[in-house]
Amino acid sequence: MDIYDEWELIESPLTEFYLYKLNDGFDGLKIILKELGTSNKKLEIFYSNFLGYRVTDESFRLKTLYENTTLGSFNKTNSSEFMSWFIEESRGISENESMIHYSILSSNKILDVISDQVPTVKWL
Repeated sequence: MDIYDEWELIESPLTEFYLYKLNDGFDGLKIILKELGTSNKKLEIFYSNFLGYRVTDESFRLKTLYENTTLGSFNKTNSSEFMSWFIEESRGISENESMIHYSILSSNKILDVISDQVPTVKWL
């Protein structure tokens, strides 16, 4: 079981939101979350340097959800199955990096990002 801490990324975060847009480009990884309902409130999370990420439909992450009952919408950890897999796949090259696994649980997707830098977060 992974152990996550709450990731306090911004004051008054979105309460219920979904993955609106994901852009993996040359300049980095841009995630845009949109509030559910009639609001046009959007939050951008930008990783200028990310090492890896995965996006999964939340319906197919039941083990994670049931085994980690304290998961909130925004989480981070430095020890997870995803990070262990990442380090193993790199043959240990990344083992000494100061990496963080960020986990975002939206209403339609679960996003996991491994980065050695803190992302920038802003309202759109």
